[in-house]
Amino acid sequence: MEELAARLVDPANPRDFNQAIMELGATVCLPRNPQCLACPAAADCRTRGEHKTTPRVKSVIRDSGYALCLRASGKRGDSAKTFVLLEQRPPTVTVMPGLWELPILREIPDAGVRMTVRHSIMNVNYVVRIREVRAEEVADLTVAGGEQRWVPLLEASEMALTGLARKVLKRVTAATGPLCQVN
Repeated sequence: MEELAARLVDPANPRDFNQAIMELGATVCLPRNPQCLACPAAADCRTRGEHKTTPRVKSVIRDSGYALCLRASGKRGDSAKTFVLLEQRPPTVTVMPGLWELPILREIPDAGVRMTVRHSIMNVNYVVRIREVRAEEVADLTVAGGEQRWVPLLEASEMALTGLARKVLKRVTAATGPLCQVN
């Protein structure tokens, strides 16, 4: 393997080889439909199109709910003066410790849903219901988690957010009018 790598990889630009291998895998050496006749590495290939793959894990659908708590301190519709309440995931959790997210609701809401977002992580497809919550309701309606912080809405995207929080806040930032007026 070392001899082959020494022949193929340019020590000055190893990233070119890495990129080429990724392109080969994405366009030619496909698990379900390998294009062996078009492959530049066919002479050195040991599989010759036999790509044994494990069956895909069946996807699971889960429902969840998050609180969207906004506080406006400026004129109506002024997103520069709108703050969002975020919560930091504790360092003890195994998935995404330290990242910031919206507070998790105790119960998945049926009514009062502001938006529904689909979000996938690995083989789990989440249907996430986002409910607007007033600041005084947060403690009663959400699961106690990590540190909470009010963050200017327009600065939140610069934080280490979960993918779901980033997706929701992007929609909130793009929205105009009543969404940014929760007190």
